[in-house]
Parts: sequence; structure tokens; C-alpha cells
Amino acid sequence: MMGGMASSLRELDVYLRELESYLHRLPVARRSELVLQARARAVEQGLPALGPARKLAGEFLSAEGFPPPPAGGERKKWVLGFLAAGLLALVAMLVTVYLISARFSPIVETDATDGTVRILGGLLEVRPKEGKITIAGREIRPEGGNVQLHFSQGEHTISEGHIEAKGVKRLRMEAREGGLEFVGGGGDMIRYRCQTRNEEGKVGGIARDGFRPSRSADGKPMLSADLRSVALGLCRLEVPEGMEIEARLERGQISFKGVAQDVDAKVAQGRIEFKPKSPADYEVRATVRQGLTSLPKPGERKAGEKPRFNAVLEVDQGLIGP
Repeated sequence: MMGGMASSLRELDVYLRELESYLHRLPVARRSELVLQARARAVEQGLPALGPARKLAGEFLSAEGFPPPPAGGERKKWVLGFLAAGLLALVAMLVTVYLISARFSPIVETDATDGTVRILGGLLEVRPKEGKITIAGREIRPEGGNVQLHFSQGEHTISEGHIEAKGVKRLRMEAREGGLEFVGGGGDMIRYRCQTRNEEGKVGGIARDGFRPSRSADGKPMLSADLRSVALGLCRLEVPEGMEIEARLERGQISFKGVAQDVDAKVAQGRIEFKPKSPADYEVRATVRQGLTSLPKPGERKAGEKPRFNAVLEVDQGLIGP
């Protein structure tokens, strides 16, 4: 059962990534919104109901005034050509760097002032004082139990990794815009993949802010990430069951999928999507000051059985729904 669910989640994740790649011409915020819409439809109707990702992307692009993405064959030829050209360029670069390094400098250089080690002219760079490793411009930060991959793709920055969270009782996330999606997980790891938009003169990324250990008001060990300083697109987090989730968002959508823990979510403008692993396990308090609340009926509990978890959901302007 769990294996089938994990497989379905992987298929949905692959589908949404493909869909997002077809929508690259749209602004980050709008693209993230459409991907979230597609995810919600897939959960409600099943992934086959959405049809091919290229066809759905064509519908979205047409509604936004853009031409449809290229046909599969054309796209495949373009991608293969691009990869071949990129591979040749990489090989040429490595050969050139090696020849230059061999003739004019050592293959391995060490900066005595800060201990930085550069290999092949900086293709691989290790900065021990900062705990930073860079490979071809992609930054990897191993920090104890936290392993992060941080790199830029055009106007975006992708931060992904996992955090050892054994003993952590609460996760707090705060952002000013975009989407926060929490998915139920197992073990003691928090896994995440976050996309941010690089603003003018500034590179974003959750890896630069990081998850900071602290304690909640009631003294519980907590990890928190304040992302209000970056332009967030979509941040997807797999959170271990039982770990409390606290989320704050000024504008956008907070989603809970298959969760089994206490949740506390507030959105100023936007939507909260709530689809727990077992609705019968929850006592839900939902408040919308201006907008609609459309939650499904809670699952039935046995006589005298109390809910295991609490969900506090608040939206100033917008919607709370499945």
C-alpha cells in the first residue's frame, strides 16, 4: 500500500516537472500557480484525467496568450541536439582547462590564506572554512545531517536536499509569496525541493537562509526557515509523521497532502488546501474572513474516540478547501 502511494507520488512529481518545463515562458509566480492547479486536479480526478503534460501545457499557454509547446518529436530532436552540443562543449572545456593547467599552473591549487582548494582551474572548488563545495557552479553544502544542493537555472535558483530531524517536534515555515506544499513522510528526515526567483542583483534560495534550530514558545525543539527575503515559487517538503507543522504565507497557497500531525496554517491572501492522510483523525478549525470554506465532511470516528490531531487553518481573503 505504502509502496503504491510512493510510486503514485513519484509519477505525479515527474508529470508536474515535465509540465513546468513546458511552461517556462510564463512568469515564475503564474507558472507555480498553474502547477499547483494541476496537482490539485490530479489528486481529485486521478493523474490520467489530466492527459499528456504537453497537451495540458498547451491549454494553459493558450489561455495566457502564448503559442503551444513544440511537438514531442521536435522537442526530442531539439533536446538531443542541445545535449550533444553541451556535451561537446563540456569535453572541449575540460580538455582546454587541463592543458592550460598542465602548462601554466598545477592541476590542484591551494590558497594558503583560507585553505580553498581548486581543481582543474576551479571546476571543482572546496572551501573548508565555509563548508562549501562547488562543482561546475553548483553549490553543495553538507552541514552535519543537512545535505543541500544549491544551483541556478537561468532566472531561478533550485535548493534541494534533506535534513536529519531526529528529536525535532515542530517545523515552522514563513514566506511572503508562492506555494508551500507539505507531504506526509516517514523516518527522521525532512526532504525538500524549493524553487525561487532570482531578483535583480540578488540570488535567492532556501540553502542560503537554511533551516535554523530553535525552540517553540512551549519549549519544543523546532526547525524554522524564514523565506520572506526571497521570491518563492514553490517549496515542496516531505515531513515525518507526528512532527507539528506551522506555516505562514502572505500571498499564495499552502497545501497539506497525506499529513498525519498537528498543523497550523495562516494565509493573508490565497488558499489553504487540506487533504490529510485520515480526515477522521483531525479536529479542524477553519476560518475565512473574506471568501469561502469548502472542506469535506470529516471521517467517522468510533463512539468515544477522540481526534489524534488538530488543524488550525486561517485565511484572511481567499479559500480553504480540498
